[in-house]
Amino acid sequence: LSKKGYKVTIFEQGSEPGGMLLKGIPEFRIDKDMVRNDIARLEKAGVKIICDVKIGHGSKVDDLLKDYDKIIVASGNQLPKILPIEGYRTEKVFYAVSLMEKVNAGQEVKLSGNGVVIGGGSVAIDTARTALRLGADKVTLICLERGDKVPAHEWELEEAKEEGWYGNCF
Repeated sequence: LSKKGYKVTIFEQGSEPGGMLLKGIPEFRIDKDMVRNDIARLEKAGVKIICDVKIGHGSKVDDLLKDYDKIIVASGNQLPKILPIEGYRTEKVFYAVSLMEKVNAGQEVKLSGNGVVIGGGSVAIDTARTALRLGADKVTLICLERGDKVPAHEWELEEAKEEGWYGNCF
């Protein structure tokens, strides 16, 4: 839109633009400096980014339309899906997004023993690989699909196999 001459403003809930690219994807999968450089290029091109703004409950579209002609809602859902199974509210149960946010924020997270990741997509693969890097002895991935039917990119599965753990998918 900026290239077409529109003045573009992005409201970012976090303290830094980049959203899940920076908070949710592990460093071994994406170069965080490259993401920040791309964001800087957007800003140089005239895109205004305002951080620490949460638009939601209590916000009114009419208020935004006083200052902006058009609004595009591009909100990500960063909330985990809760599995209401017995014992899920213990300190030994992590949600992938929350765990990845802690790791990417540089908070110390130590794991040990055997772990299980419930889920089968890219997020589950990233989380399992990260758990091993955080000290888990073994990680088992539990998902509905099996083998080449796991809903993740083939290259992600190949990298997991190269690390020697993928194959524990039941």
